[in-house]
Amino acid sequence: MGLMEVYKLAVLFYDHFLTFSIEVVHIWTKPLSIASLLFLINRYSPLFRGVANIVVLFTNSVASGQVKLIYLW
Repeated sequence: MGLMEVYKLAVLFYDHFLTFSIEVVHIWTKPLSIASLLFLINRYSPLFRGVANIVVLFTNSVASGQVKLIYLW
């Protein structure tokens, strides 16, 4: 399960890297609107959730009997 989370996050980072220049042209240079705000939330919330999952998964501070993977919905 741990490596699958890393793979998913790597693909997500790759997608963000490939499409960031298009995002800058169409989202960041325009005035903020409801549509652009929804786009940004939809685009970056999985990224933050994935990073949080990886941090929790690979942190040794979690007690051994607890769930090590947290899904933030």
